[in-house]
Amino acid sequence: MGEILGQKVVEMRKLRHITQQDLCKGICSQGTISLIEKGKMLPGIDILIALSLRLNVPITYFVEAVYLENTAIEMELLEKVEVLLRERAFEEIYQIAENESNAVSQNGWYRYYFRWLFHLSSYFTKRISVEEAIMYITELEREAPKQELNKNYLSTRIQNSLAVLYAEKKDYTKSIFYFKKMDLDIIQTKATFDFHAFKLKVIYNRMKTLYDMEKYDEAMSEAKLGIEEAIKEDRMVYMGNFYYYLGQCYEKLGYEDVEISKQYHKAQLFFELLGKDYLLSILKDLKGKWCY
Repeated sequence: MGEILGQKVVEMRKLRHITQQDLCKGICSQGTISLIEKGKMLPGIDILIALSLRLNVPITYFVEAVYLENTAIEMELLEKVEVLLRERAFEEIYQIAENESNAVSQNGWYRYYFRWLFHLSSYFTKRISVEEAIMYITELEREAPKQELNKNYLSTRIQNSLAVLYAEKKDYTKSIFYFKKMDLDIIQTKATFDFHAFKLKVIYNRMKTLYDMEKYDEAMSEAKLGIEEAIKEDRMVYMGNFYYYLGQCYEKLGYEDVEISKQYHKAQLFFELLGKDYLLSILKDLKGKWCY
């Protein structure tokens, strides 16, 4: 909880040749100092100021340690949530997002990120309707300051989710509108999250929507683009999905059986390689005649 701060207190106390008993006098109990040094307690600002005066260091020395500690905790949680998103574990995401979006201490980008996830996961866990999810997320996009939306391409992620939600509602015109709003080429790649993985996700969502609209030529182009991007960036996570939809487009467009079979076979190989058993079972159930 406060390991970095604890280490700094220990270092400065030993450097000044001060015992815990001497350090705590008039500030707090020796037990409190012990807990702080072990990283089991984060003290209030009053104690931090008193410690900095006694150890003859600027208060910023300890405040920066607390900031680093909080940043490390936040990053660990964000990384966990991103994994849950890839796994579509929306119930767990909902529980985390509900807590974080309502936390009084959270503000700025962090809070808007979790409020977005709260509304999105509320829909996918059947707590609200698709219309309500669209309304809440649209309101959030309007309310959030532009500088916060621009951080870590949150605005683009919100637009992608709105495109997906409109596709769920079968309002394909608005879905495509949001897909077209996203300019993936101008996003800064130096961000907290994996930009290339997100780009592949957008291409996949766009491809699926076009397929559902029966625009098979355009869906086929998106599938080929996804495969090309995945190979270029060495990201294989969506490869099976792209080949699966490419096979479906080939079917709808009347390609030769051998070409259709090749795409489904490639999808099968990637599903097996990546351990996507659920998708593999769907492939075999629906397209078994095309698999080798």
